[in-house]
Amino acid sequence: TTEIYTLSLHDALPIFMTDTGNFAFSNTTATTLTIASKLLQRIGNPSALHRKIWASFSTGSLAAFGRILTRVQGFCENRLIVSHITLKDCDELHITYADIEHAVNFLGNIRGAEVFVLIKETAAATHRVSLRSAGTFSVSDYARAHEGGGHDFAAGATLYGTVDECIEQLTNFWSAQL
Repeated sequence: TTEIYTLSLHDALPIFMTDTGNFAFSNTTATTLTIASKLLQRIGNPSALHRKIWASFSTGSLAAFGRILTRVQGFCENRLIVSHITLKDCDELHITYADIEHAVNFLGNIRGAEVFVLIKETAAATHRVSLRSAGTFSVSDYARAHEGGGHDFAAGATLYGTVDECIEQLTNFWSAQL
């Protein structure tokens, strides 16, 4: 949290907002809220900042969210939620993965979701995987074992194969954990 003071005010609060899920994730502490309060006292009304982060999607980004949501698959009684997006989708919608950076978090809104995963094609048979946890199961060990990293409840990894093969790898591992 001390590193946050080296950022500009308009850069610091968005990090607090997104990395804590608008202060709803388990990594939100009293210290987090105290620092956010100090930032807000200096910035003033946070509505413009909130709008910049959460109400600034392009039509292509929203269409991508739609594709991701129509591809949702639930496993282990919906405790594991998986979806994917392809390079073809990005090309058709004129977006990059940066335009949908937080899309994986929407998958966590599915009732019962404990671990939620977005598979993003990066090349033929290569996929970047965004892993999130609702706070009970750590995803970081899985990520580190698959050319990635992160922290307990948000991590990234690389998987190889088709989308279906990646989903099989994920379900094989997580069905034993969940």
